[in-house]
Amino acid sequence: MILWDPKTATRVHKLSKEDDGRFHDGAILSLAINFDNTLALTGGDDHRAILSHLGTGKIITIFETHGASVETVSFSPTYINVTILFFFN
Repeated sequence: MILWDPKTATRVHKLSKEDDGRFHDGAILSLAINFDNTLALTGGDDHRAILSHLGTGKIITIFETHGASVETVSFSPTYINVTILFFFN
């Protein structure tokens, strides 16, 4: 995942398995940005959701308790909650 500055077209941060070994092992299937544009929540086919800080480019926490791909992630507009949806095959 690469965060770009749209005004300068320069890369601000890059999150990848090569940069941080804790990042997704496979494809990112879903992405949500919180309402003040400081956090990114990604869901992957590696059965994990990862919360990252967009200002620092660092992983805050990893939700690893899922038994299937994380298909949808979102932030609550009124509470400090995240929603993670996954499907079992």
